[in-house]
Amino acid sequence: MSLSKVSAKNASQEHLLAGVINVMERESKVLEHIPFKEVRALVYRQNLNTLLPKVDFRDLYTGYNSDFVEFETEVFELEPCGADADVDLVLVYGQNITDLRSEVTTIKAEAVASTVEEAFFNGNGIGHIPKGLLTLLMEGKKGTAITGSLSGNKVDVERDMDLLYQLIDGVHGGAEFLYMNKATRRKLNFVFHNMGYNIVVDSNKFGQPVTKFNGVEIALTEHLKDGVIVAVRYGVKYIEGLTNGGLSIRDLGELDSKPVLRTRIDFTFGVKVGHPRSFAVLQAAA
Repeated sequence: MSLSKVSAKNASQEHLLAGVINVMERESKVLEHIPFKEVRALVYRQNLNTLLPKVDFRDLYTGYNSDFVEFETEVFELEPCGADADVDLVLVYGQNITDLRSEVTTIKAEAVASTVEEAFFNGNGIGHIPKGLLTLLMEGKKGTAITGSLSGNKVDVERDMDLLYQLIDGVHGGAEFLYMNKATRRKLNFVFHNMGYNIVVDSNKFGQPVTKFNGVEIALTEHLKDGVIVAVRYGVKYIEGLTNGGLSIRDLGELDSKPVLRTRIDFTFGVKVGHPRSFAVLQAAA
């Protein structure tokens, strides 16, 4: 389910909630793309089969010679992330209080989206930060590591394209999205230019341009280093976001402790990685 669907029951401020979700999905390509699984706890356990069992053909009137299906149990934790959007009452005079609170809440929502996306890629699992994809890759538990980096030079075009195809094929079933920063995208554009490829430009639900290569969307993030590209596939079998209650927006009114009006943003978030090859990472050797 999308973030808006898992948050739909938090409808006490439906209009504000919809606006905040819109802002967060605009701010974060990960939140725009990732499907969410509703979890009624702060821990999610999955039984993962990584090895297909043996099966066989048989003669008539004989039984099958096959193995049991074996599972490994994995645990993924969810952590609360949020913010309080405060507006001092002295700022109310001469201004539209609703617009001012909405503006402050929007800025806080952008910060929450950025923090969640940072954790999705780089979370180290320490304290209350979920483990991100790069940490799981470093631990050797998940992901496919592709060593190298795009040069963007014409003399290296075949090598660059080979790395790109290795990255896409490193994801089971093929990647759906390639995440990178702007500097890396510029190099990728040079690679496409040198090969004479025509890149398909579409638009997303916000009317923003979307670039695709062989059906794989190229998405920008500020949370990856230069030269690093993360290829991802989403879905029940692959990568899903985990949430307990979705996104919640609550108007707490004026506080007793100080003269401010407070709106609270709450978002319980985690990442579930199913198939070991749900993502692949291209980066230079350490």
